[in-house]
Amino acid sequence: MSTPGAAELALKQGDALQALRLLTEQVRGRPQDARLRVFMFQLLAVLGQWERALNQLQVALELDAGMLPMVQTYREAIACETLRLEVFAGRRAPMLFGEPQAWVALLIEALSREGSGDAAAARALRAQALEQAPPSAGQITLGDDAAQPFAWIADADARLGPTLEAVING
Repeated sequence: MSTPGAAELALKQGDALQALRLLTEQVRGRPQDARLRVFMFQLLAVLGQWERALNQLQVALELDAGMLPMVQTYREAIACETLRLEVFAGRRAPMLFGEPQAWVALLIEALSREGSGDAAAARALRAQALEQAPPSAGQITLGDDAAQPFAWIADADARLGPTLEAVING
């Protein structure tokens, strides 16, 4: 069995998969340790293993009812993250407030096309959407410097363009 700090050390050294192997050994040796279950949840979440992470979260709650606020918060966050993954894979449409403008609909269609393997169509739709998107001018102040105007602001991820991605209730 690994030592208690072995998983933490592996993680600090950048080897998340080794940390997971070591932590799994620790959990098998001390299955009633809620703190280990929380660490396992955190590590699985970092690795994007959402179902397993949720399972560890539930076990931690069963071991320590005081974890309810944390469990409720992370359940919602994971639900949002899994929906987000489905949206970016083109399998689900994002939740929007109201009827989307034409350029937003084009961005959503681009996600769908990319998800189905049609990268060329996705690029063309995205370019068309960004061309149609209204400018979002403003100004930014960095430190004590004077405000600097800008004519356009957008996410660095071209799949989002000048939209605001929000995680709500999660």
